[in-house]
Amino acid sequence: MTYFGPWYNGTDGNIEDFIASGKRLLTLDADTYITGHQRGIFSKQEFKQAMEQFLAIIEKRDETIEQNVRQGLTFEELTKIGIFYPRKSLEKNLLLTWERSGIHS
Repeated sequence: MTYFGPWYNGTDGNIEDFIASGKRLLTLDADTYITGHQRGIFSKQEFKQAMEQFLAIIEKRDETIEQNVRQGLTFEELTKIGIFYPRKSLEKNLLLTWERSGIHS
């Protein structure tokens, strides 16, 4: 659970599958959850709250994209505002590539 939110920007990424997978994790009968990035260890209650917030980022991103498209921003302009990654990090070509991929999907 990275601070910038879910990553599904690869060519094999599927937002619906990502959401379903996150929700499926909430059904596990576990007392402790360990993630692969950043914070790492969560109690069951902490994980539930964190996962709900994490998955909500997807909807927020979609709303941001839709709002900006309605305002007339082009694809190129969208790639510079920092929807998936912080704006400053988009100076790195790799992150800009993933930003573009995420917006495209």
